[in-house]
Amino acid sequence: MACAYCTPIWVCVIARHYVTVTDPTTVTIRLPLTALLGIFGLIVCMTPVAFGAPGLQVLYLVPLMLGLRLVRTRTVVGPETVIAHRLWGSQRMAWSDLAGLRVDRQSRIWAVLQSRDEVGLRAVRARH
Repeated sequence: MACAYCTPIWVCVIARHYVTVTDPTTVTIRLPLTALLGIFGLIVCMTPVAFGAPGLQVLYLVPLMLGLRLVRTRTVVGPETVIAHRLWGSQRMAWSDLAGLRVDRQSRIWAVLQSRDEVGLRAVRARH
């Protein structure tokens, strides 16, 4: 039985990426957040090097940026729009603005707009 104030959330795995469905008409595709454990391991292994000499603490910016990218980048697909969230912003595209989708050699998916511009859809991959 669902709470009157809660929306049902379904989580499934598609091509090793986590897909969260908060509304039956909206799908969020992102990388799994368990990858933050690897970034935490990188921080732990980097600590002796970072404190080996003055000024090397700036090395902590590398795992910080990796973690920020992991948490921030995703693709949200809805019935009217596709939103590609990037590290420093997002781009909202209506389905009518899309001319098609392009798959490159690394199985990445690119949205091709009517103006022939291409927008990378983060965390979306084609399967064989």
